[in-house]
Amino acid sequence: MKTVGIIGTGHIGSLLAKKLIETAIVGPQELFAANRTPEKLNKLAKDLGITPCKDNIGVAKASDIIFVCVRPAEAKAVIAEIKPALSPQKLIISTVSDVKLADLKAWSGIDCVRIIPSVTSEYDRGVMVISYPDGIGDAVKESVMRLFEKVRLRYVTAEENISALSDLTSSSPAIIAAVIQEFAKAAAEKSNGGIPLCDAEELIRETLLGTAVLHDKLSQRSAVQSGKKADAKSPVKSVINSPAEFPVDSPFDILIESVATKGGITAEGVVAVREKAPELYDRVLTNMQNKHKKVGQSLKN
Repeated sequence: MKTVGIIGTGHIGSLLAKKLIETAIVGPQELFAANRTPEKLNKLAKDLGITPCKDNIGVAKASDIIFVCVRPAEAKAVIAEIKPALSPQKLIISTVSDVKLADLKAWSGIDCVRIIPSVTSEYDRGVMVISYPDGIGDAVKESVMRLFEKVRLRYVTAEENISALSDLTSSSPAIIAAVIQEFAKAAAEKSNGGIPLCDAEELIRETLLGTAVLHDKLSQRSAVQSGKKADAKSPVKSVINSPAEFPVDSPFDILIESVATKGGITAEGVVAVREKAPELYDRVLTNMQNKHKKVGQSLKN
């Protein structure tokens, strides 16, 4: 088994380490890590039994696959630090937002892959977005897929899509939570004090969890009806390489139709969402895309 290193044990780096060990993709003795501040690293090493390294180059020397999980402004310096320990046999996997594959390759001189993990992966759900550079070998792709074989959904994409997909998958738990919270606030206000906000939030939270389960069941049913294989016993879905591989009939539409009777009360609420939500979500995505551009521009200065 290849050895794995993680540089940066913040939230994403720690999440990757925990899932790699928890799913037995690598053993504790095969995982090495370093962090700018030792306290967090030492706790992670104690909890997981992995090897803490005193510096980043120590991780690079010990590892065949090196995860770089640092802030965008730190990425170039980190790669410069570890470059003496790199060789064509090693691979860098970057979680760093807005640092391009071409820059990673130019700084490191070796093959690099970009991924966008989701915090929901900690609970065995969610998406791993993966982007490979042109011309990378099948053996490298197989190594990457093997690392993430327990991830619920792996989505391979061209690099130009990765910022938008980051917003859709990695950022969306916060966006969804904000939307649901505003829905709860509106319901509490409409009740004129009859429903406390804390109750409204708990009620909508439980409804959201139930809706996710219902949507999952409808998705499986839609896959079967469209002729795709659906294994309800397996939590891991196949790699998706393009949106065309999704079922034609959207489970979202099926769910809405099953709840919102035509001409009924719920249908009126859906009409309001269809009328007003596009402007809101365009603003949400525009704000995030503008931030991506600012970060990318700052890295050039």
